[in-house]
Amino acid sequence: MVTAELSEDGQVNLRWSSGEAARVGFVGKDATETAVDLTGYTARCVIRRCVDGEVLFELDGTGGGAVVDTPETSGRVVVEYPLTLCGICVYGVTIVPATGSPTEIARGSISVNPPI
Repeated sequence: MVTAELSEDGQVNLRWSSGEAARVGFVGKDATETAVDLTGYTARCVIRRCVDGEVLFELDGTGGGAVVDTPETSGRVVVEYPLTLCGICVYGVTIVPATGSPTEIARGSISVNPPI
């Protein structure tokens, strides 16, 4: 089971046990806290061992990974984290319009507990 904790600085810190499927939904909102219509957008999630560190995984809609959920008007992005992920790392989720600049909608730490 994935647990999520919102930190004081707005990061969403995630935790689960090794070998568990981790599927997490994030909602992109505008300045008025209204869900962004993601029609025509793609989603991406980058996972690194540390901030500015080497990229461990770059997830997009190819074969799952990070996808815009339906209906697109929900503003929801679903990320399926790799089963091979372990230890502590950081992530960032962005929405990418067909034209224009990507927008980060979530970031934080991931802690995957080893099996007991």
